[in-house]
Amino acid sequence: MRRVAQSLLVVLLIGVGLLRWSPPEGRGAQPLPTPTAPAILAPTAALPPANFLQREMMGLRGRHATVAGYQPSAAITAAASWYRNGAQRIWYELAPADTPPRALVVLLHGSARNGLSMLEMWEGAARRAGLVLVAPDAPGQQWDRSRSELEAIRRAAEDAASRHDVPLDRIFLFGHSDGAAMAQWLLTQDGGPWRAVAVHGGYAAPEDLAGQGGGRPFRIYLGTHDTQFPPEPARASGSAMARLGHPSDLLMIRNHTHWFYTIGPQIAWHSWMWFETRLPPATAG
Repeated sequence: MRRVAQSLLVVLLIGVGLLRWSPPEGRGAQPLPTPTAPAILAPTAALPPANFLQREMMGLRGRHATVAGYQPSAAITAAASWYRNGAQRIWYELAPADTPPRALVVLLHGSARNGLSMLEMWEGAARRAGLVLVAPDAPGQQWDRSRSELEAIRRAAEDAASRHDVPLDRIFLFGHSDGAAMAQWLLTQDGGPWRAVAVHGGYAAPEDLAGQGGGRPFRIYLGTHDTQFPPEPARASGSAMARLGHPSDLLMIRNHTHWFYTIGPQIAWHSWMWFETRLPPATAG
């Protein structure tokens, strides 16, 4: 009887211990790790993964460049207004002359270009749809992926929105090439007003994407013959955005290269039609 009682006591003590502690799943009897502070860039509440979709852009075929180079025309130079902020940063603008604007689109140019090149590609869409265009110049040959650059672009957008009476929830972002990678990076950062982002001929590497950015939608336009930003890494980049919670799609343009300055007006209008579906409901005046 004594041995039976001792055995029951041992079983009881073991049961109490199991109620007090059980090892982490898959770790055997190792002790629980000591909690550590989260990384600074980690979101406080991660969004659930979103969808990523790749498809061919029907009805549009790319064409190879027929000229050796491109420079903004004298007409767009004369039509654009330009501004400089306190940090000596320049941006260019186009705005409707006779009607209240429907939205504002920030445009980020490719390497070694300036904002006028983007205004020229978007001018037709802006005049047709009633848009304010804001096209900053990069601080150098390429965009600087830094918090200070985010603030400079945001200030330019908000300054233009205030002067043209555009609500901050009607601001979108578009980029080409290096400007595309910059626009994508900006979307993942908190602090920007852009409601959605579309890019052409460029994307960011998945390892450069961190943060969250509110899960706003993202779109890539890419040529099947783009050698500077080929399709396979674009899929990885779009998938990384989806994992961060951004609904993302990749539109492939058959026979199109990296060259933007022939197909640009068509991409601009297609991008605006996508942006338009994401405008907030109009408020009663």
